[in-house]
Amino acid sequence: MICLRSGYCCTNYDVIVIDPKAIQDGEVDLSDKSVYLHKPTGEKCPHLIHEEDGLFKCGIHHLPWYKETPCFAYTQIENGNTECRMGAYLRKNQEVIKMDQAMKDWIDNASMEDLLRKQRYAPLGDPLFQGEIGQYYAQKMGEKRKEVGPEEYTAASKRIGWG
Repeated sequence: MICLRSGYCCTNYDVIVIDPKAIQDGEVDLSDKSVYLHKPTGEKCPHLIHEEDGLFKCGIHHLPWYKETPCFAYTQIENGNTECRMGAYLRKNQEVIKMDQAMKDWIDNASMEDLLRKQRYAPLGDPLFQGEIGQYYAQKMGEKRKEVGPEEYTAASKRIGWG
């Protein structure tokens, strides 16, 4: 998959990443299980860099061992060397809404389950998950996930289902 640098995956997916503390002079021992770090949904990947042009880049993508990481192996639907469908959609539909008080209040008062349901079933490219409001949503979702703990988060996810 060719990443189009929308930053969506690196913030909104529950993935395993390389712990930045494990990288010494650009090198890491990938056979050492302690170098892997769980990055939960709603938390920004520690390697994600937001550039001035509005695009994102991965801080480790250029390193020779990157092709051996879980991130390199991760794809959504694409196989091979095709553009990421989500990135293409987000680039084409760059409608970004400004956060207003009503949105902020809804996010602040929503339960973890409500936030997770909205994220899971929102249409691809939903403006609620982009720009300033998207960053706020991700921050609050991460905070609420920590508040409820892993058992309740998993239970809420199972109650919501996938369709």
